[in-house]
Amino acid sequence: MPEQLNKICDLINNKESIIDEKKFKFASATLVCDVVHNIMDANQEQQQKYCQLFQDRLNLNLEELDEIKSSLNTDRSSVNEKINYIKKELNYSKYEIMEFLKILNRFVILSGCNKESYEEFELIRDKFVEEFY
Repeated sequence: MPEQLNKICDLINNKESIIDEKKFKFASATLVCDVVHNIMDANQEQQQKYCQLFQDRLNLNLEELDEIKSSLNTDRSSVNEKINYIKKELNYSKYEIMEFLKILNRFVILSGCNKESYEEFELIRDKFVEEFY
């Protein structure tokens, strides 16, 4: 069990095990933005909290986050494509997927957990785990 925990920490905080780290970060961050709609409209204090969470949980520095923000309008991938890509990179591991969903849920909670964002989170959560049930 401790080996799995180390692998999760490495995966989430230091994406060495991810084939294309930048693509994984982009898919993860844009999926967060698909769920938490007010990230771009947040006040300065809230923006700092989001940035810190992106840094702590997805290993995204401010430069990478700014790059992702600027490309959000041109992102053509669907939510399903992002989910499938992330699941593949997480090796379809239930445990790793649940850890990723915990991170996504933290963003929803930080956003104030409004009904729309939480319903979107539930839909995405169900797509992540549908083959396990």
